[in-house]
Amino acid sequence: MLRSTTQSTHPTPADLTAEPVPFNVGLSLAPRLSDVGQFAFAGRLARTNTGFAGSKQRHGTRSESVVERAAPSTLQFAHMKASALRSMRSTSGTKLALLLAFAPLAHAALWESNDWALTGKVDGALGYDSNLTTSNNGPADYYIFATPYVTLARRNSSTDFHVNAGATHTEYINGELPAQTDFHLDATYAYPQADNVVPIYRVDAAWQRTAPPDQYLGLRIQTDETSFDSEGFLPLTGKLGLRGSATVDSEKYDSRNLNHNVRGDIALGLAFQRTNRSELSLNLAAVSGHSTPNNSANTANEVKTRGYTVTLRLRGELTAKLSGSVYGGFGQADFTGGYTNTLTRPIGGAELTWKIDLLRTLAVDAFSGVRYSPDGQTNTLTRVALSYTHIVFGQWQYTLQAGMSHSKYSRTVQYRTDDSIGLGAEIAYQPSTRFRVALGLNNTNQTSNDTFATFKRSLVSLGSTYRF
Repeated sequence: MLRSTTQSTHPTPADLTAEPVPFNVGLSLAPRLSDVGQFAFAGRLARTNTGFAGSKQRHGTRSESVVERAAPSTLQFAHMKASALRSMRSTSGTKLALLLAFAPLAHAALWESNDWALTGKVDGALGYDSNLTTSNNGPADYYIFATPYVTLARRNSSTDFHVNAGATHTEYINGELPAQTDFHLDATYAYPQADNVVPIYRVDAAWQRTAPPDQYLGLRIQTDETSFDSEGFLPLTGKLGLRGSATVDSEKYDSRNLNHNVRGDIALGLAFQRTNRSELSLNLAAVSGHSTPNNSANTANEVKTRGYTVTLRLRGELTAKLSGSVYGGFGQADFTGGYTNTLTRPIGGAELTWKIDLLRTLAVDAFSGVRYSPDGQTNTLTRVALSYTHIVFGQWQYTLQAGMSHSKYSRTVQYRTDDSIGLGAEIAYQPSTRFRVALGLNNTNQTSNDTFATFKRSLVSLGSTYRF
């Protein structure tokens, strides 16, 4: 199954499980790990996917496209949970929120019947962020957040259908930034519903409003992201079939200095299903994108893109202990409008999880391709990150994360190069399936030939999760 995750601006606790804590490389929404390694020139919203019984990993089902969402090349290992509101960045709360986060455990869903269940969850944390805007000499502050959300999910069915909704509120203790409230809504419909089974068909839709740090401006910018994603499998004969997908994404920034990005892709692949848990496919994708400046006077930043990719991908349960997605191929993207350029290069990526045993898990996220920045530039990016999770005894676990990235920004010529290194650690205690508390530490160090893009960032957080 495909797990969709988005990045949290501040670390938030994940669930105690033998699965690794997901990790991120980048300071805005990270791409779904099944989508990594693509040419990119318009935004792709990383959707969340939390079901009634918690988030399960889904192996990627979409053919590689020429497009991936823009993100700065820095590494930030904010601990994420693949849940509906882990995408709500810096969050906060009040005394009430903290009381909710650390409240006694409930013993039932908010509402349930034979076919449906309404469940809830509250994430709460307090922490310190040494660089709120991910810029050179950015401001530092203590923060506190609360993230309540609810999930309506189908029960006792071979079809997965669920809707997640919620909001996140953040307060900055010393007032370095104004308080912010983020919103999120997403829905998924897929068949069949089973762990580690490649779906026959799936439809995802999502919308969120957040205010993540924007490295390009050194500010936090309100961002509206909307996404629709669908795929299906048509059997031809025996284990051979056609895998098709279609995606539309929109990314709008509340800044006259940035662009409104819209993209869409259509992909078709010849797929061989060794089992219902594993699939090998040869994929061809055609992609179109348009990046329009919010300030109409900035005509040099208006860019249109057309492109394609050809990739070979293996995904699903690769061995008894190894699962995920790995692919490689090549792609071409043609840029017109504010500037004219053509990029042709190899692309590749992997999201792999190795379950060493019941207590230890190692995960790798690798990417090589081209992304599209919010102001109409291209970012040739290579990155790799590792995450190791170990349940040491009882209800205790720790997670260690490390990674690096290398980015080259250009239009017709290269003008900026960034190198980032990130480290993260978390120790968590979960006495039950409903309550969890965690302490997280994260550090990012980015160097660049542009002084403004050179920065360091450290985060410390103490948080909890309470499930209804």
